[in-house]
Amino acid sequence: MTNKELMVAGQTFNVKDEALTLERTRVRTLLQRYNLTIASNFQDREKQLRGIIHELGSKPVIEQPFRCNYGSNIEIGDNFYAGWNLTILDSAKVSIGNNVKIGPNCNIFTEDFSHIPTERRDNKAVALPITIGDDVYIGGNVTILQGISIGDGAIIGAGSIVTKSVPPHSVCQGAPAKVVTPKVNEDWQLAIDIVAETLKDGKDRINTAYVQKRHSLGYGRVSRVFALMEDAKILGAAEKGKRPLLVKSLDEVKIPHDVTVVLPK
Repeated sequence: MTNKELMVAGQTFNVKDEALTLERTRVRTLLQRYNLTIASNFQDREKQLRGIIHELGSKPVIEQPFRCNYGSNIEIGDNFYAGWNLTILDSAKVSIGNNVKIGPNCNIFTEDFSHIPTERRDNKAVALPITIGDDVYIGGNVTILQGISIGDGAIIGAGSIVTKSVPPHSVCQGAPAKVVTPKVNEDWQLAIDIVAETLKDGKDRINTAYVQKRHSLGYGRVSRVFALMEDAKILGAAEKGKRPLLVKSLDEVKIPHDVTVVLPK
């Protein structure tokens, strides 16, 4: 097997292999041009990125400077944003989902030199893939190490070093990062679920009695959640046991910054 084949297969490979060195040099030349392009020239910047990154979805923004090893092992979904100084060592596959936001000075490292000194002297390394799901937010100065998977909707706090995989819809913080997910706000979660159900059913009004029965709720709980929804301008005032839905999609619901909910797929 060639060193490139060993690299993408997750086996020990020689970092200083001539073919790999030439490929990294080619990509760094492209990156040098990208990083020196006038920041306001968005069209040219995106065109250049598409010539570097293997798969790149719609509406990408990667602030300059940006660095990667090969680009050919990177796949990024739609509506991606990354702040300054994103570094991706993509010796193995890096898969990033839709609507992912990454703060400045972040590192995504699939590659690690061998932990055996004699192999390290011979420039031997191993690369393992990294997967980042949809709707993930990664704060500034975060480092993600090889072999990690970050689930949909997760939040990685600023300054974290991610050494273990992160469950979906969790908050992870620290060095090494640990899950510190706050408790889901039950009233807000119920409000989101009710809106999602109503929209899915193609309705524009919410029947109080139907909600009580469907969710096995007492009148007091329903009244409290409906009051929350009315204050948030999700529901209008009651009319003959029904309340008009004032939003046409979940995107229109303004969830407070300090509230944790799980959005339905």
